[in-house]
Amino acid sequence: MTTTKDLISAIADADYANAETAFADIMASKVSDALDATRIEVAKSMFRADEELEDNVDVEASAEEEAVEDTEEVEIVDETDSEEEVEA
Repeated sequence: MTTTKDLISAIADADYANAETAFADIMASKVSDALDATRIEVAKSMFRADEELEDNVDVEASAEEEAVEDTEEVEIVDETDSEEEVEA
């Protein structure tokens, strides 16, 4: 692994070919570290999203159950029979 010190030494010695290689190695390492950190954060957020989704599904399911219970309690009155009685 190339260090920043190696890069500076190559530049100071006017060894630009090795400086370029050292710079590329250092940048590749930093990009790799940043990608790994991002992967970890994305993985964590995916699991949090799954947990939140499960919570939302539970809430929606209980709300639907309550709605079904409410509709079962409503009596439907047939008004057509009462209108016929009034006309007769």
